[in-house]
Amino acid sequence: MTRNLSTILLCALCAAGILYSCSMGGGDTSPASSTGPRLTVQVLSGDNPVSGVELSVGGVTFGTTDGDGVYTMAYSENGNLTIRADKKFFLSGEESLSLTGDDESVTIRIEPKIIFPDMLNKRIVYMDNMAGDNKGYIESVPGKNGTVDLGYVNWVDVDYDNGYIYILDSICDTSGYVDSSRIIRLSDLEDPETIITPLTDQVLTCGGACSDKIIFPSQLALTDSGEILIAEISLEMNASEYVRLVKMSDIKSFEDCIVTFVRDQDDYKYSSNNGIAILPGGGSLISSCDEGRTHDSSLSVIGDFDGSMRSDWGGVIFSEVAGENSFDMPSSILVDSVNGFVYVSDSGDLPNPGDAIKISDSNNRIARFDLGGDNRINRGTGGSGTMEFNHPRLVAILPDNRLIIEDIGNNRLVALKSTRDGLENWEEEADSSNHYCFYYWYNAS
Repeated sequence: MTRNLSTILLCALCAAGILYSCSMGGGDTSPASSTGPRLTVQVLSGDNPVSGVELSVGGVTFGTTDGDGVYTMAYSENGNLTIRADKKFFLSGEESLSLTGDDESVTIRIEPKIIFPDMLNKRIVYMDNMAGDNKGYIESVPGKNGTVDLGYVNWVDVDYDNGYIYILDSICDTSGYVDSSRIIRLSDLEDPETIITPLTDQVLTCGGACSDKIIFPSQLALTDSGEILIAEISLEMNASEYVRLVKMSDIKSFEDCIVTFVRDQDDYKYSSNNGIAILPGGGSLISSCDEGRTHDSSLSVIGDFDGSMRSDWGGVIFSEVAGENSFDMPSSILVDSVNGFVYVSDSGDLPNPGDAIKISDSNNRIARFDLGGDNRINRGTGGSGTMEFNHPRLVAILPDNRLIIEDIGNNRLVALKSTRDGLENWEEEADSSNHYCFYYWYNAS
């Protein structure tokens, strides 16, 4: 015979003084009831459900939310209680309610921590909100033979569902040039378990087309099945002959790659895969590319790693430099599959090492599409005010629908709220004294 879960919980709460009234029912060994009043708890971040959230009262855990962010249980005792919701990389939330013998429901809202790269300072930054509360830094991680310092952090991807942080970083030689790179997975912010996989040690053949090592990864994307896709940049001073998209079957195993650009010896300085993302349904890839000093920028939608183009997007699109449908050196790409949007940072040319960052004649905006590549909306222009950017770069889409942007030339972090009508609700980081910056090519010395 199985004792009613709610009786066990509520008796524990009563003993802890959490409920004002409770019948202990210590001798009750009746089976769990399928009838009677029900308590339904839903956990949201913004308007989106959050799965895998632990629910507790007075330190007693009684359930975990499902894929819809919901947990439902029968209860048999009345009283007042406060339910707490906890999940890794989120701020805890709680709500109080009174059980009166009727079906009850309660909604708890939890907010995600903001986690992003601080490239030139070789670290990851995390904080509770855009006000910068409880800001912390990760500058090193545990390795097999001791602590490992982070290099130049190119990208950070937070898997809020499964509780992992993925890092792409690059390391310079004594002359200041990039000569190696890694992908790192962390399990926590404070006391992480770490898996470090060198990218430079892996020689990728791409079906015999090339055999170069991965020198400078720019962005990664995670598939629902656990695969990791990485975009590669070609640097002028130590570029690979081929620019590729790379697939890993997991954090330790390389599976495949595809060549997207063969370096032109006369005009290859900016030839890169600046970003990568995954469209829902079929594992399609999006790659933002710019080829040569002419800024011949494009957005390619690839059907699979065989190089086929996805026809509903028209393959390579938006190749003109000027105009509402143009891109001028697009950088990162993010897909919001929950709400059906694709975002691209239309950043423009970054300065050469040592040159001052200044507003260029480029687009300096964020473009948004639907998942079919239609209904483009552009937000932003060059400047330093509200909804103005100086070389913007996307950082993350948070579970509460906020879009986090590094405004590189203005030395600030910005959050925008995505709505059906566009990108609104400007929120700037309160403390922007630290320089969060990304360079596509640089000499660190």
